Amino acid sequence: MKYLLFALPFLFAMQCKTTETAPKSKLVGEWAVREVFLGDAIDTPCGFDAKDAPKLTINFSGIADEEGQFSFTGKSAINSFFGTYKIISLDELNGQGTMKFGPIGSTKMAGTEELTACEGRFFSILERTTGFSISNEEGKDVLRIGAFKKDDKPSRDGGTFLIMGRL
Repeated sequence: MKYLLFALPFLFAMQCKTTETAPKSKLVGEWAVREVFLGDAIDTPCGFDAKDAPKLTINFSGIADEEGQFSFTGKSAINSFFGTYKIISLDELNGQGTMKFGPIGSTKMAGTEELTACEGRFFSILERTTGFSISNEEGKDVLRIGAFKKDDKPSRDGGTFLIMGRL
C-alpha cells in the first residue's frame, strides 16, 4: 500500500502535465496554397489576373511557447511573413479543429498591383481563420484553413478558405 500511495501522485502528475510539441503533428510542416475557396467558387492562389505568381507557402512550427502559441513563417506573393497561431480545439479522429492566428508581420517589399492584391487576400484569409481540417485525398495530405460555413442552411456561402498541399 505504501508504494501505491507514493506512485499515485506521480501518475497523476504525468497525466496532467501537457507539453505541446507539435500541434497534433499533422499540421506541422510546410504547405503551399493550391486553390482558394471563395464562398461558392474556387480560384487560383492569386486569381487569374496575377501572371507568374510565386507559390504562397506557410510553415507551421511544432513547438509551443509558454502561452501555448506556435510560430509560423512563410512566403506570400511578394513578402516573407511570420507570426503565431494557437490551436483552440482539435478532433484528431476526423482531423478538424479550430485555431486563431495572432498578428502577421511581414517584410515590406513592393510588387505589382495584382501581386499586392493577392498578398492582401492571402493575409486577410489567414487573419480571419477560425478553423482547419486535414485529410488524405488520393494519397496526399490536404489542409483546408480559413472560415468555414457554420450552419446547415442551404446557401451559396460555403465559407472562405485556402486549400493547401504539403511540400
